[in-house]
Amino acid sequence: MPIITGIKFIYSKIFNTIDSFYLGLVEGWIVSGLFVLSMTQVFSWFKSEIPILFIIIVSLFVLLNDYKQYKIKPNKLLKFGQLCGDLFGFVGFYYLLTEGHFSFW
Repeated sequence: MPIITGIKFIYSKIFNTIDSFYLGLVEGWIVSGLFVLSMTQVFSWFKSEIPILFIIIVSLFVLLNDYKQYKIKPNKLLKFGQLCGDLFGFVGFYYLLTEGHFSFW
């Protein structure tokens, strides 16, 4: 009986760990995707494209904030998932929306 209880405990810890990482990853993708979509709308009002320098600066500040929260908060895997989601989300959504046509300024 104690072996089955131990296996169930280990399984629940592994499942919760993977689950919290993916939850943070999806949350990071959603936040970065909504940011890039909203900024394309704002820049389209001025008949301009989003400059990649703007995306780089914003993503660096968001990643710095996520890294600080990763060091402080108790649920490190959720924050690490958000960090990875933001890292790939900003650049990925920007690339998808501009279709490879970058403007630096």
